[in-house]
Amino acid sequence: MPLGLDASNYSQPNQKTIAFNHHLQEKYERPIWLAVGRLVYYKVIHIAIEALRLVSGTLVIIGVGPLEQELKTLAKKLGVDNRIVCLGRVSEDELVGAYHAAISLWFPSNVCSEGFGLVQVEAMASGCPVINANILCSGVPWVSRHEQEGLTVPINDTVAFAEAAQRMLSDSGLRNRLFKASRKRAEYFNHITMAQRSFKLYEAVLNQERNYTVIAKPVDLL
Repeated sequence: MPLGLDASNYSQPNQKTIAFNHHLQEKYERPIWLAVGRLVYYKVIHIAIEALRLVSGTLVIIGVGPLEQELKTLAKKLGVDNRIVCLGRVSEDELVGAYHAAISLWFPSNVCSEGFGLVQVEAMASGCPVINANILCSGVPWVSRHEQEGLTVPINDTVAFAEAAQRMLSDSGLRNRLFKASRKRAEYFNHITMAQRSFKLYEAVLNQERNYTVIAKPVDLL
């Protein structure tokens, strides 16, 4: 069953959230792009850093992890370190404020270790469309669907990622459509609804009549 989320904190920002949103937009070069998550191998934040060379604006990174210094070194090598802001750990109010400040969440994870990506739902509930990667055997591209709530690109494709970001930036009609669709899609993952669906599924399994038929001896299956 999918993870659930209380979207009200994200869709209805409080004063602290609004203030942090304004702080980010006033302090850093716009547009603001956002990456949220642990700085580990399967998040492939280096794809986002490389894509930043091809688009304007600032990449705000929220999260900590063992690859932090390596990513900072890469940003400096590529000459985009002056357009990257690493905030580390932030409060929930600040996180929501960042979602509202950003034009898009960049979610380039590339392996099925990333099975869902709850931050996608957080972003969508905030009206922040997602650019994600088409990971096989993962729920990531199902959460935010290509051309419906966000844009999905091939894994590890820096150019495609940057082109999707450029589309999001230049096409206001697309951005507005994805903004509305993202918020609606986030409602599907309401935590209460997800809990109710889980209970119904468990009940159906437990109440199901099981008919077992022996089709072979264990040795025959070796």
